[in-house]
Amino acid sequence: MKKILKKIIPTLLLKLFRIFYWSWGDAVGKHGAPPAYLRYKVHGHLDIPLFLSGGEKNASCLLAAIKRAGMKLKDDLTVLDFGCGPGGTLMAFGEKTSPGAKLFGTDIDASAIKWCSKYLKKGHFTINSNEPPMAFENNFFDIIFAVSVFTHLNEQYQFDWLRDLHRIAKPGALLLLTVHGALAPAWKNIPQHQKDIFDKQGYYYYRNDGWGLFFPDFYHTTFHSKEYINKTWASFFNVLDIWELGLGGHQDIVSLIKK
Repeated sequence: MKKILKKIIPTLLLKLFRIFYWSWGDAVGKHGAPPAYLRYKVHGHLDIPLFLSGGEKNASCLLAAIKRAGMKLKDDLTVLDFGCGPGGTLMAFGEKTSPGAKLFGTDIDASAIKWCSKYLKKGHFTINSNEPPMAFENNFFDIIFAVSVFTHLNEQYQFDWLRDLHRIAKPGALLLLTVHGALAPAWKNIPQHQKDIFDKQGYYYYRNDGWGLFFPDFYHTTFHSKEYINKTWASFFNVLDIWELGLGGHQDIVSLIKK
């Protein structure tokens, strides 16, 4: 154990040093990307081109899911990125849709929202608390997407947020929520006895994942089966499509229509 710790601790300390050293505006003016600690929280790495391309790829996958859903994008869309982080996906999505679209982002990370509000002038950004409701009117959004949000919530948080998303979505609105399905690469890290629980319940919330360094205590790794989503999420929305590994081969994209 001591040998292992001797190898791990210096590497971890070096990575932490690089994150916070580089957070002093290394990317803001020169590259159009957020500081390093925000990039790391979103993607788990510090590379600027990789961060920027990640937002582009996410936006392309979401647009492909919209096409699968058969939805035509109108000029005056109201769009929400729920859990927007430093805004990479939302800004890329906005560039690929109508210039008349109104872009909104919300997140529990105050530092990310502060950065977005200062540097991303095309969007409107707000901080939301760990629990609903969000500060939006009822029946407000045409499209809502949440990338890597429901992949980290326990079951009660999941239902609470689905209920609030239903509240702020317009009738007929399209929601695109990503989840870890049984084909997700993250699945290989789950012990077999816990996979057995997932097979029985269709849902598993895995706490022993090491996310506690940067995120709240409730933020861990969650898996959903298609059967579970069709059964439980149908209480809030019509489940239109579950596109396995639709988000870049890593997560499923669940397409929902507000009833």
